[in-house]
This record gives sequence, C-alpha cells and structure tokens, in this order.
Amino acid sequence: MVENGLSSLESLPVLIGLLAALVVLLVVGSNLREGRRLRRLTDRVRARVEPQDGSTRDREDGLARGNLWQEPVVGPLDELERDQTSDEPSRQQAPASWSMSARPTGHDRLHADLSALNEWVVVFDTAGLDRVSHELILAQFPDWHRCGQKSVRFGLQGEHLAVGLLLATRQGSLSLSEYNQFVDRLAQGLAECPGVNAPAFLGGLDDFSAAHARSRERLRVLESLDGQLVFHLLSTGPMSSQNTSSFLLALGLTERGEGRFSRLDEQGEVLFSVLPGDQGFGLSYLLDLPRVANPEAVFSEMVELAQACAEGLSGQLVDDGRRALTPALFQGFASQVASRSQALRQAGFIPGSWLNRRIFF
Repeated sequence: MVENGLSSLESLPVLIGLLAALVVLLVVGSNLREGRRLRRLTDRVRARVEPQDGSTRDREDGLARGNLWQEPVVGPLDELERDQTSDEPSRQQAPASWSMSARPTGHDRLHADLSALNEWVVVFDTAGLDRVSHELILAQFPDWHRCGQKSVRFGLQGEHLAVGLLLATRQGSLSLSEYNQFVDRLAQGLAECPGVNAPAFLGGLDDFSAAHARSRERLRVLESLDGQLVFHLLSTGPMSSQNTSSFLLALGLTERGEGRFSRLDEQGEVLFSVLPGDQGFGLSYLLDLPRVANPEAVFSEMVELAQACAEGLSGQLVDDGRRALTPALFQGFASQVASRSQALRQAGFIPGSWLNRRIFF
C-alpha cells in the first residue's frame, strides 16, 4: 500500500503537466481558429471600408446636413464633449500650398491665411520697417514658431510682412507670460534690423488687456463649438489583442503605439482613431471633429469600419451609456456632425485647416 501511494505521488506532477499542456494547446488552437476566421472576414469587408485611392477628401459624403445650428448639440455618443487631451501632437508643418504676394520673398515660412479672428496680428509697416526687406526681418527670427502654448507664424498683409500670435487653444486663452514672450522676442529681433526704430514700433502696439479681451472671446466661441465624438464596441466575449491588431491593420489602419490605431490622410494627419476601450468596452472610436477637413465623410467612413469590427470581432456598437447604436441613430449623428462642421466654418474655425490643428490640439 505504501508503494502504491508513493507511485501515485510521483505520477501527480506528470498529470498536472499533461493537463497544463492540454489547456495551452486548446487556447492556441482557439486563437488560430479565430485568426483564420478574422482573415476570411477581412477579405470580405476590406474593400468596403478601405479608401480606394488612399484619400477621403473627394468622396461623396451622402450624409444629411443640418440646416441650423442648435445649442446644445447633445451627442448621445459622448455629448461631443470637449477634451483637454490631444489625439495627435501638434506638428510645425507648412501648408501644402498658398498664394504669394507679387513681392516674392523666397522664404517658405510665409502663410497666406493669417487670421484676424484667431491671431494677434502685428504688421511690420511703421518705424522704418516698411523700408526693410522681408528677408532681413525674417532672418532675425529663425525657428520662431511658438510662445508658450501659442503658435507664432509669419505672413503677408498686402505688401507688408506680418506676424500672428494665436489667441486661444483648447488649453486656454492667451496668458500674460505668453504675450510678454511675444513682445520681448519682437524687441530682440527688431533691435538687430538696421534703420528700424524698434522702441517706437513696440510703443505703438496695443497692451495685453486688448489682446486678452480678444483672446477670452475667442476661447468662449471655441469652447461652444469644440467636439470630440466617441462611441464604443462592446464585445460579447474575450478579445485577443493580437487578433484585434491584425484585423485593424488589415483594414488599412496605422498602428501608433499603446494599442492605438488611426486612419491617416495623404499628409499623414489623423482622420479618426481606434483606441483600447475601458470600463468594459472592447474598443473606442474617436473623431476629433475640428481637426478633420471633411468631418461628414470621415464620420461615415469611421462608422463603416466600426460596423466591420462589430461583425468581425463579435461585438455590438454602443454609446457611453451602453445603448445599442442603430442605423437610424447613426444617421442622426451624421446630421449633428454636419451641423457642427457648418457652425465651425461660420465662426472662422475651418475644419482640418493648418490653423485649426494648432487651435484644437
């Protein structure tokens, strides 16, 4: 009897090892079967959700456009709520094209769309600056793109060189520190220009109170129109991160680290993103509306891709309250997107513009 007991004890680790190996084989086999299923499904849906020419700019949006801006726009997807975080770090990048004044400068730092609404614009047209070449002035400000969190850029106002300081962003209004940095940098650069009376020029500038008042007004408008639209995939079972990643890559998304994937346009700008879900959601879909040039078409594409994910990953599309999203609800959201896009344009925030990507970062 003692020998039989010892024999049983010796064979117990072997049995445990065999059981563990069997469990591993079952898990691996299940993942392989799921992977094959997703690859087959990807082949069926890829052509439907992936842009044929790599661009969404020229697609027919086919979305109902709202005729009036209604406040508030209650988005059941996320109440289109304002978020202080950025989907994409701001990149100092010149616009693809612009029209130049008849007076060429040979310098690629000039922008043709300085905004009197959204920037504190200073024109170099007095105190001798009207007799100084644009090249000489620009040479005093190499690599000057920012004061604090506010972008700085140069452009032309008629035949005169001008510089613009952003008045407000998602992060807040223009601060005294940022304004002082701007004036101090102007003073430093203009002091190096021969024939320029820098103190006289700077003495003619409005003080911070005027800039701050304009900045606060633009911030109020910005906050009333800002919108990041979010909805989710609620999975009916466990989701393999490897299979999910392969599926999203196969649908043409670009992996951007930490489980985040994005659809990019031809310039590499984010159109929309797919993020790891939290609070029990499998995935979350994010459209940062003011940063996208054609929000209506991009929203339509994001919904198509999300529906393909719901089919391929065995889940259900829901809002923050876990309410199932139907085609009728999505059509209503498309109308909200169109209305918000129209309101942004009317207020001088052109969706997807270079300036908007600096304001809504």
